[in-house]
Amino acid sequence: MIYAEAKIQTNQFPDGMVALNRVRTSSNVAPYAGAITQTALINEVAAQRRYSLFYEGHRWVGMSRWGRLGELPKDRQGDDVWDKMGVPE
Repeated sequence: MIYAEAKIQTNQFPDGMVALNRVRTSSNVAPYAGAITQTALINEVAAQRRYSLFYEGHRWVGMSRWGRLGELPKDRQGDDVWDKMGVPE
């Protein structure tokens, strides 16, 4: 996913799509057939990371980099999505 994102961010869409589709097809999902724009492909990378990083606690890092913390779910009343990681004393 890192390689796919790097290729997409540098507008090398064919290489990024090949990498993205390796992830999709290894999970028995059809190859990507959506729009071929940077925004659409990064949205797909985010969606695939959601599933591949499920329960690993790494999703926050990617969403923070993309400025998309507001899209993370708040499952319970009173939950917060922090915009910074705390530093232990």
